[in-house]
This record gives sequence, structure tokens and C-alpha cells, in this order.
Amino acid sequence: MKRILTTTFARDLEDYLTTVANGEHIFLHRHGKDVAVVIPFEMWEDWIDSQDADRAIAEMEASGEKPIPWEEVKARLDAAKPERPTMKTRKKRQAVPHIQKASARVHAL
Repeated sequence: MKRILTTTFARDLEDYLTTVANGEHIFLHRHGKDVAVVIPFEMWEDWIDSQDADRAIAEMEASGEKPIPWEEVKARLDAAKPERPTMKTRKKRQAVPHIQKASARVHAL
């Protein structure tokens, strides 16, 4: 964590952005007060996600809605997933169009 003057930040912007990109955050100081914080983008995304989650929980609690346990969500998603083809079924599917194309060419002759 660094605390620097806004004028210093503006003058050496490129260097400080590299510092932030490497995971540090910087407090910008002006007229004896902290006025801003520059943080890595990923940290900002995490903060936004956290705010969204808090808002969703508050809405759920206000409406009296009950949360769905993760195990139930996972079971529903697994049940909705189409069966994944095995290597044998993939080869069969790939072979059929080639056979159909070849037989169409023979009939065309």
C-alpha cells in the first residue's frame, strides 16, 4: 500500500499503473486528505460481485424467499445436462455422413 500526492500520481502515472497492475493499491492524497484509492481491476470486480451478492441476499430475506442449497442446484444442473457422447458414439456419428456422401456420389455416376 502506498500513499502519494495526486500531483505525483499524475506525473508518474505509467509507473503507478504498473504498480497497481502488480496487485498493489495506492491511496491518493490531496490537501491533507485521502481522496481516492487506485486498485487492481480484479479487486474491483470482486468488490462489485460482493456488492451484488449482498444485494441479492437482502432482497431474498426481504421477500421471505428461502435459499436453494448448493447440492440441490448441482443435482438439477446435472439432471439437465445431455449425456456426453463416448468416443465410440462420436466415431459412429462422424462416419455416417461420410458414408452417405460416398453412396450419393456412387448413385450419381
